[in-house]
Amino acid sequence: MPTCLVVYSDNTFELISFGFSIKTTVYRKFNEIARRINADEIINVLFVTEMYTYNIEDINNLDSRERIKYAKNEILAFYMVDKDLARKSHGFDTKRIDDLKYIVSVMFTKPTEPELPRFMNPVVKEFARILAKSDGKQKNN
Repeated sequence: MPTCLVVYSDNTFELISFGFSIKTTVYRKFNEIARRINADEIINVLFVTEMYTYNIEDINNLDSRERIKYAKNEILAFYMVDKDLARKSHGFDTKRIDDLKYIVSVMFTKPTEPELPRFMNPVVKEFARILAKSDGKQKNN
């Protein structure tokens, strides 16, 4: 089940798990979190979910339920963005999840630029807005 871990400025956290059958649910959840960032003093948002990989030719015009039959691989994906716009992402092949050497190799391989899924953009934009606003205050002092 997809889960967000939301970390607050007092170092407490909240787990937000949700099921979904359509992408708009994921976008709605991240928009809800983005709207709470400033008021609730959220400093970090982490997201974990499973994802499937496909050959694009196999899934053209298929809905998500039909695409699963054509999955080539299943990945456990982790994404993170924080108040300073630091980003991290890691994907783990679920077939190798019990292989500690594999896990370590993925954890310590630094991608050139961690990519976050587009549905996390509202959170990134809100952190960026708050950061720009605080940078502006610091320059004026």
